[in-house]
Amino acid sequence: MTDGTRAGLLSGADVVAEAVAKRAAEAARCAAMGAEESGKGAGTVFRDPAGRAVSLDELQRLRQQDKRPEPERPAWGAGLAQARLAADTAAAVRAEASKPFARYADDAALNDASKRQQRWGDPLAAVVAPKQPEEPPMPPPPGGDAALLEKAGFRIPPQVPRHSWLRRKLGAPPNRYSIQPGRHWDGVDRGTGFEQQFFKARAERESQQQEGFLWAQSQYE
Repeated sequence: MTDGTRAGLLSGADVVAEAVAKRAAEAARCAAMGAEESGKGAGTVFRDPAGRAVSLDELQRLRQQDKRPEPERPAWGAGLAQARLAADTAAAVRAEASKPFARYADDAALNDASKRQQRWGDPLAAVVAPKQPEEPPMPPPPGGDAALLEKAGFRIPPQVPRHSWLRRKLGAPPNRYSIQPGRHWDGVDRGTGFEQQFFKARAERESQQQEGFLWAQSQYE
């Protein structure tokens, strides 16, 4: 081969001898190199973002210039509900740590707390009557963030318009995702009728399957 290794069927001794010879030749080649070629004893070369060689002091000065203060995020930037949920979860974890058993899905205290939870900005909070005592509602964002939200169209507290289907006591047409319309819907169905056709086709398919099952059972009677 080009690197001097022999091809074909070789014994173990031949393979070991070739490996030893190659290591000795590589060591001799490295020992014959000069300091400039091998880089032995050379110092560290520092470079700026553009790739130019600079001194260590210059590199540290450039790094200090790049450290700009991060802009302060608003209190509601990551979600007020998420922040409150994280705090409640941390308190619940500390409380559960002192109990002998872990919390399960059928925990009555957990279910009651989920039912009583009130979220700030909930458009249905003023319409749906709570069945249990309410917890204090989430406070609005501090500082001038509330004004920014209101300028963007988010009213505090959210108002239900007079034309809303909630005030008119109208039933929303069903859909396959069971999503209720918002409080600004006036109750007029402007859809293409696809959802009604979808439910009709599904009902017909289920009816045909049931009829076929009953017919198949009747053949064995």
